[in-house]
Amino acid sequence: MTAVTVSLPAATVRGEHANVQANTRNPLAAKAANAYLTDPSSSTTFDFLSALRAIDGVNVTRADLFGRVTSILRKHALHPQLTLAQIAEKYHAEFRYKGRPSGRRRLIGTTLLVKGLEFDHAIVLDADSLSRKEFYVAITRGAKSLAIISSSPVLTFSD
Repeated sequence: MTAVTVSLPAATVRGEHANVQANTRNPLAAKAANAYLTDPSSSTTFDFLSALRAIDGVNVTRADLFGRVTSILRKHALHPQLTLAQIAEKYHAEFRYKGRPSGRRRLIGTTLLVKGLEFDHAIVLDADSLSRKEFYVAITRGAKSLAIISSSPVLTFSD
């Protein structure tokens, strides 16, 4: 995240409880930070990260990674009997199977994510950048149709 330290009270930046007043910068984030300092749980961590993301001027550099982390924290808050590592492992396995959703009934995924799965239609993007093995996995995913997008009319593989 960018611009976090300039968006929070000095005490919060130092990792201390902030005295939230009417003129406190981003009081919701400061309150969420105070809650985390009182109870450092997955739930309060999720709330703090969500409050940070909501601040004007704070940008998430890797939104996909941020989404994965917050999803894991949310799931851990719902299932505290499991360790955070167990939840992360379950989420990773689920994510690997499902891939990254893109609207209804569509999926964007790497060849690693779609290996072993079959889809009605497959589109292989930037085919000339794939290895021979990755290309094979990609072209064998579509059961009804396959489209190959490449900047080169002839594909050559280095391996």
